[in-house]
Amino acid sequence: MVIPVLSLLKDNYRILCYIVGAMFLTHSLFPVIFDFFKLHYNWSIIFPMAGYSIYLVLGYLLSKVKLEKKYQIIIYILGILSVLLRYFYTYVSSLEANQLDRTLFSYMQFHTVFLAVAIFIFVKEFFSGVKLFNAKVLAVFSSCSLGIYLIHKLVMDYELKFLGISEDNLYWRFFGAFMTYGACLVIVLFVKRIPYLRAIFP
Repeated sequence: MVIPVLSLLKDNYRILCYIVGAMFLTHSLFPVIFDFFKLHYNWSIIFPMAGYSIYLVLGYLLSKVKLEKKYQIIIYILGILSVLLRYFYTYVSSLEANQLDRTLFSYMQFHTVFLAVAIFIFVKEFFSGVKLFNAKVLAVFSSCSLGIYLIHKLVMDYELKFLGISEDNLYWRFFGAFMTYGACLVIVLFVKRIPYLRAIFP
């Protein structure tokens, strides 16, 4: 429901940056800080937009700008630190609690946002010099992105059930995203070749 609204703001970068900033603070940063200090967080102050929308807006903004090398390096450092923070904290706190600590498992927390941005920038910069790849292969991936988004949760549920594992499985945490993306891509490409059914994934 939010995409038609955001599409009207696609040329207003200041408002889009405000949305990202407000969502990052109220959805991703403040809740973690309050939880760390065992304080009650007032969720009524969060920016009134679905949390995962931050990735949608961030992806659009980052696709439109060319960051200077020094900013790219800062983003990569934040991404690496985010990985270290998540797994080191989870390892230590889980040992202390004698059970898995899920405190930093949320996809909306600040460290996850930093990591996502770092990966996005790395992929964008890595393939920016490969003109043919950009023009053909990435065009195919892009045309399937909406379909992949629509079915990825269903595919994940089936994969976990088939493999007989939980989302906490170590191998799933590392390789599950690639497996899910690949499976969704194949499904969407296949459906797009079937008359009438192709309308499901525009």
